[in-house]
Amino acid sequence: MGVDPSIYILFLFQLFMGFIKRTLTVFLSLATIFLLCAFTLFLIVRTFLYPSVYVNSLEQSGVYQYLDENLGNTPGSTFIKIPPEGISLLVNGLVGNLLSYLRSDTDSLNLTVQLDRDKLRGFFLESIQNLSVCSDGVDPFEAEEPCRPADRTPDEFLDDIIKEKNLTFFEGDVDLAGVYGLDSPESQKNLENLRWTISLFQKIFWVFAFGILILFFLLFLVERSISKFVRVEGINIFAAGGIFLFSAKILFSLDKFISEKIPGNSPDIVFSLMNTFLSNFASSVNFYGIIEMVIGIVLFAVSFFIGNLLNWKGKDKTRR
Repeated sequence: MGVDPSIYILFLFQLFMGFIKRTLTVFLSLATIFLLCAFTLFLIVRTFLYPSVYVNSLEQSGVYQYLDENLGNTPGSTFIKIPPEGISLLVNGLVGNLLSYLRSDTDSLNLTVQLDRDKLRGFFLESIQNLSVCSDGVDPFEAEEPCRPADRTPDEFLDDIIKEKNLTFFEGDVDLAGVYGLDSPESQKNLENLRWTISLFQKIFWVFAFGILILFFLLFLVERSISKFVRVEGINIFAAGGIFLFSAKILFSLDKFISEKIPGNSPDIVFSLMNTFLSNFASSVNFYGIIEMVIGIVLFAVSFFIGNLLNWKGKDKTRR
């Protein structure tokens, strides 16, 4: 008696469906790992849109100390009013305002610093006192060689200059955006492009998050088992964490290589700051890699508990 051909057909169909299921599982898993890596990377980079990472790096690299010791040697900086708490409070405020503007949390760029009006006025008065007196009939504002009128005291002539030149910084504050040309049309255009790019970056970040949830749901539909779904996702998250942990090792090696190239007494504070940023970035990559690997291990272990629990409940129902 021959075997019913329908049995072979059913066997081949089950074999084919099993292949399709495994293929979908592998495809969805790879897509999940990719999106998890992209989402985590965006999450790390996103921290650079907030002041804390800069504050920590500036402190660790000794930039605050460098500014405290050398700010007085920088032309024009001696007139900036430093808060009693130190230069760090002023720098942190400027960094926070700049990042808030770039994130589009505010529509105006505020880089205003307070000036020491007494020091500023004293500096200009000293310069005016060293000027020669203008000849009769010579307009001090149109003279080829700087001079001061004989009938005006240095204080009075300084007031005339402030009024004539409309020097608003004598009012007690100055916007560094104007000092460094950030208010020019070209700079404004570049800033707007940067703000648009950051806004797009923020949207992509949430697209990745939503995409991960969709892949989780699709993988659950394919597996049709809570325990298998949790186990597979545990493996996926563990793999993503492993990729980040491996990347962190490379970044730490690069950081060590760069650090060895910097002399211990190197005055290049900018180079030191960049190295600190790299070190902090590597630490963040390492941290998230460890977190994801731990989550993956926990989910993998929990999947067996869920499977045993479901089997126990199934047997208990059968007995009843």
